[in-house]
Amino acid sequence: MALMFIRIIESKTDNKISVKTLIDILKDYNFQHFEGNGYVPTYTQNEMTDLLHESFDFRTDYQIVSEKNMKKIIKKTKK
Repeated sequence: MALMFIRIIESKTDNKISVKTLIDILKDYNFQHFEGNGYVPTYTQNEMTDLLHESFDFRTDYQIVSEKNMKKIIKKTKK
């Protein structure tokens, strides 16, 4: 399952992200939840996180991601 996930990401990013870089990015991809207000990203935005956002057509690097938008992002990843 993990290998399939990695291959999909490699394909969607035109092999611009190595497996090690991808693992490092995903380890740091965290948010702090503020009940009723939304989610604040705690990861550092960089060229690679921007590439992931563009490749999968969603953004999480805004100041606060509303609970409604986070639900949309999670729903989109389950397709």
